[in-house]
Amino acid sequence: MAMAMAMAVVHGNPALKARNHRSMDSIAAIESVVMAEKELKNSLDKIAASTGPKYRVARINTAHTTAGKGTLTKYDAELIDERNRIKQCNITIWSRPWLENGVEVTFECDGEEVMVRKHDA
Repeated sequence: MAMAMAMAVVHGNPALKARNHRSMDSIAAIESVVMAEKELKNSLDKIAASTGPKYRVARINTAHTTAGKGTLTKYDAELIDERNRIKQCNITIWSRPWLENGVEVTFECDGEEVMVRKHDA
């Protein structure tokens, strides 16, 4: 009976429900960040193996994904170039896997011209 009362208190307590919801939101946010980082690293690896440049991820500051006709992910990130210099970049990955070379990656790094590269999904 005490267990049933404890469960009723937890399930009926709005503060505990809100905390539970925030925890689930945090888990979803972490999973989104991990997926975004994986997508960026995958694109950087494919670009490095073909036309270049060879970048590595130093840090992702923000990442936002929207879906429609493909998936569009925008990053504010720090990349490490071939000379181990850190560059502040805005990167956009537009993924349309049904097209040949359907992943378009745009790099807008401080002090450099905009660069666009494509690769297969």
